[in-house]
Formats: sequence, structure tokens, C-alpha cells
Amino acid sequence: MSAPTAPTCSVGDLPPNILRQIFAIYRSDCRADTDRYASRSSNIWMRVALICQEWRSIALDYAELWCTLRIRHFRDATMSQLSDQLERTKDLPLDITLYIDSPKDKETISNFLATCMLMAQLTPRLKLLEVGGEEPPYVEALLRALTGSADELTSFTLGGVRCEIPDSLFAGGTPKLQHLQLEGCGNIPWSSNLFRSESLSELGLRKVACHFAGDQASFPHLHQQLRPLANTLTTLQLDTILPHTVGPSILENVPTLHLPNLRDLSLCGRTVVVSTLLRSLKIPPSAKVHFDVHVGGEAGDAQAGTEFNNTCQAIRDARSSNLIELTDLSIHSRNWQGTLPLWVYGWGGDAIAAKRYRPYMTIPIQTMPIFSFTFEDPRYVGVGRSVINFFPNTIAWPCLSLVRLQSLELKATRDYLTVPPSVWDSFSDLPKLTMLRIENLIIEDFVRCMDNDSSAIEDTLQPTLAEAPDYSHNKEKKTASSFPRRFAALKCLFFEGIAFYPSPSGMFTRRNHSAPDSHPFLDRLLKNFQLRQRIGVPLESIDFGFTNREGVSDHMLGLLTQCVSEVNGRSLSLKRSDIEVWELPFVEQPYLVSLPPAPAA
Repeated sequence: MSAPTAPTCSVGDLPPNILRQIFAIYRSDCRADTDRYASRSSNIWMRVALICQEWRSIALDYAELWCTLRIRHFRDATMSQLSDQLERTKDLPLDITLYIDSPKDKETISNFLATCMLMAQLTPRLKLLEVGGEEPPYVEALLRALTGSADELTSFTLGGVRCEIPDSLFAGGTPKLQHLQLEGCGNIPWSSNLFRSESLSELGLRKVACHFAGDQASFPHLHQQLRPLANTLTTLQLDTILPHTVGPSILENVPTLHLPNLRDLSLCGRTVVVSTLLRSLKIPPSAKVHFDVHVGGEAGDAQAGTEFNNTCQAIRDARSSNLIELTDLSIHSRNWQGTLPLWVYGWGGDAIAAKRYRPYMTIPIQTMPIFSFTFEDPRYVGVGRSVINFFPNTIAWPCLSLVRLQSLELKATRDYLTVPPSVWDSFSDLPKLTMLRIENLIIEDFVRCMDNDSSAIEDTLQPTLAEAPDYSHNKEKKTASSFPRRFAALKCLFFEGIAFYPSPSGMFTRRNHSAPDSHPFLDRLLKNFQLRQRIGVPLESIDFGFTNREGVSDHMLGLLTQCVSEVNGRSLSLKRSDIEVWELPFVEQPYLVSLPPAPAA
């Protein structure tokens, strides 16, 4: 007897209550693509009303679909559409984004004033409100109209315009406000009801004019204003609102600000200022931390190193000496004239997906890092021509623990960057490092580390004392190996923009893959790969990136495939008017390089 089958029907025969549930799920999926408080530029879920007449009648009567409003152009047609959409919302809470460009004629000015009155009436229904604009007077006019009680408001964002925020904004109260983001405004309305909500947990202040009476008063005042929020804050972002300079004792008599529930901290400013603020805070060890710091004044290489280390130490102090344990790390340098800016991103914790030894999984870029550190030279921010040549000469940063590091990415934006030998030595000692990606770097010191590893393996493969007679008169006890292993756990190696041989001038250049099969660096790497295979811990994957095959001959590729399971790469070569493509694309299942068949005898 066949198993009973569930009843089925076509989509057109589904009852209205099922269709409404489908519409709700579709709307939820569309909104899930962005942050819950982020603006949605598209109301794509509303298109269900355009499928057919039956769906349209159900959708028009389903209020939840229409509660997201976007208001920008104050034309008569826009106002008519707004009126129709509001009618469909049936008094439900609203998510409104309002961008105020400059009204230029009688029609738009009249409609803007009408919108201000309408927003005042809608204040009790506001759930999410985002306001931006180009003309401060018009934005301020709107804000002055919003004096009522916003009992349903959970998120308020104001950005992109340097306007003054009146203390009368939402004077009736915002009891449910959880998220507050102010960007580019002319003041911080600390005395307004925006900061009196007992629910406020996410606070972002970006590029807000510092209205305190001098730098010496700003830090204590900031502490004073944040203290009532200390137990509820889970996210705190202070970007370019900190003073430019601080005295050594500015917070000497200010009690430490404890933020016990903080999950995410972002600070932007000069190193000395950020360090000073960090030393006045205590945050949980589990909090994610993000910093965008600038070296001070006419800093040189040595001072940059000192400020870098001081900031890292301050991060550790704020975390009560708890180190940030990373499993994945990316270090990226803008290598134009100098090294800065330097970007450092780190991931860790159980949220990272299980690793697969594939080049495209080297860094979990789809997951937010738990640590980010941007180190810049303010004289050249946005120009990329820093004169500072600073790269940390050790990985023993005061705030990080790398003993569990599994994947590492080292790269420069352009040209070739020299990473200090001590850094290569430190990374090569990490016991769990399985994946390494190197981009636009000079790899001579990396190859040296692999040579040392080859020596260590060869030493272990030599006959033991019991197997071979000792004809020397050396009575000292010999160990199994005189050399420590380097990159011992390495499984996946990814190259991008790497030169595998030095030119006669000493600079590193590429060559045509039809050149003789001599690879000063690859020959040494191949030896190491062969030794790893011999002791039963082979390299599993190597990828030569998009531009490197011209430096790797077919003969070398053939040798590599004998000791490495996956050999990948991408290259374009021009032959007269045709383009010959040698391609192993970035796909979820990389496949082995296929060498051309040998010509028939």
C-alpha cells in the first residue's frame, strides 16, 4: 500500500490567511538582508500586490506590508501616494525614512510644511525613524515639529546634515527607544528625552560637533553623560567626537566607567586620546572592539610604533587584562610610499564556521570580526601616501592572543611589501596555523622559514643513535632534532601577486611561464612540500592566484601535483590577437590543474 500523500493545491487556490502568512514571511526575509535598524531603500515585498488582482486585493488589505514609508520628493504626486499608503497601514506602528533635500518652489515648500504637520501627528505611531537632508534649516524645522510623545519609537537615526537638535525633540518621552544614531549634527542634545530612555542600549555618535567648553572639560563631561546609561548600553560608537588633545591627568579624578553589558565598542580618534579614554573604561572580555586611530602630529616610524603599542596596551587595560583570542587574522597594508594605513581584522569564538582547506575560505569575511584596528597617518588620510614605514615587528601585541590562530592573511594593496623577518618567525611558530594567504609581499623570509622547516624534518629523518654508530668523541646527549618545525600545521597556502624569483637587479619581477624550469623560491618550497608528504603531513592545497602562472612552469606544476592534493591558479596570456585562458575559477569546489596531454610519439 502506498503511503498517503498530503493534499495539494495551486498557489492561486490558497486561502487568504495562508497568503497573508506567505506575504509576512517574504517581507521578513527581505528585511533580514540588512541590519534591523538600517534604512531599506527598497520596499521590494510590496510587489506582491502586482502579481494578480486577487493577490492585490489581499495585499492592499494587509496593513503590515505598507508600514515602511520612504519620503523624499515633496511633489503633489508623492504626497498623494503617501496618503494612500498611510491609509493602508490602519494605524499600525510605522518605519519612516525621510530625506529632506532643498524645497525650491511653492509646491515643494507647501508640501514640506504639510509633511512637518503630518509627522507631528504620526509621532505616537513612529517605531523607526531615520532623518537626513541637505539643508539644515529644513531639517531643524522638522525636528522642532516633533515635540509629542513617541511611545512606540525604538530607533532614531539623524545623519548627513549639520543641524542643531532641539531639546524639545520628543519632549513627551521615548520610553521604548533602544537605538540612537547621531551623525554629522551640530550638537549632542544630552538633556533631551532621547538620552532618558531606560531601554537605550545602542548609541552611536559620529562626527558630531564637540560643543563642550574646551578639551579639558570634554572627557569628564562625556563620562558624566554616559554614566546613567552604563548598565543598559550594549553598543557604543564614538567617532570623531573626541578632543584632539588631552592632558596627562585629565581623567585623574574621574571614576572608572564600567559598561558591564557592552557587546560592541567602536572608537575613532588620535592614539593618545583613544588610549586615554580606554584606560577610563571597563568592558567585558566578550565585547567586540573596533578602532580607527591616527598617529599624532609629525610622528615618525619609531613614534608610530610606540603609539601603536600604547593603544594595544590600553585595549588590554579596558578588558581587565583579558586577551582577545583570535582564530583568524587579516593584516593589510597600503604600501604606496609608506606602510600606513594598516588594517587589522580578527575573528574568534565559536561562531566561526568549521574550516575547509580551500583558498576562498582563508578568512571568514561573511562574519563580522570581533577585533578591528585601523592605524593611519592623518596627514595622508584618503591619499595613500604616508611617509611612515611602520609594521609591527612582533605579533606579541599586548591585547591579542594568537595561540589558537588557524588562518592568516597578509597583504599589501600594491607593489611589494617587506614584512619584518621577526614577524615571519613569530607566525611560523604558531601551533594551529593551517591556512596562509600572502598577497603582494616579498616572500624571501617566508621561504627562509620553510627552509628551516625542511632542515627540521630532515633532521628527524636522519638515523637515530641506536641505528648508526657514533664515531665522534662528542659525549653530549643529542636530541632528535636540532631545529624547531616552522609552519608545522600548514595545510592550505594561497599566493596572489607574488614573484617567485629575484631579477638580476635585485627587484622581484615575474617571467614568462615558457622560461627554463628554474624557480629559486619554488624549488625550495617544493622540497619542503615533498618532505611534509614523506612524514605523513602533506600540504593539501596551494593556489597561485590570478596573475602568477607566468612565473610557474608546467614542469613545476607537474611536480607540485605529485605532493600537493590541490593545485590551483588563474592566468590570462595573449597570443597575437587571441586570448588564451588558463583558468581555475574561485568556485566552491576547486579542482586540480589539468596539464596538457603529452604529444603522441
